[in-house]
Amino acid sequence: MLALGRSVSFKGRNGTVVARTFETSPRYDIRCEEGNVVKYVTEEEIDEITGWGIDPTRIVGTLGEMPVH
Repeated sequence: MLALGRSVSFKGRNGTVVARTFETSPRYDIRCEEGNVVKYVTEEEIDEITGWGIDPTRIVGTLGEMPVH
C-alpha cells in the first residue's frame, strides 16, 4: 500500500498520491503536476514510485508525541 503524499509516475505524468481506498486491491487518487486528479488508479497502473513526496526529516517520534524544536 502506497503512503499518502508519495510521488509517482502514471502514464508518463508525474503526480502525488492524495487519497486511497482500503480494499484487498487498493486504488489511489493521483494529483498530477498539471493540477488535475486521476481517480481510482490501481497500483499495477502506476509506472514508477519516484519518491516520498515529503521531507523525511520532518517526521518526528511516534503518533501522539510532540516535536521538540
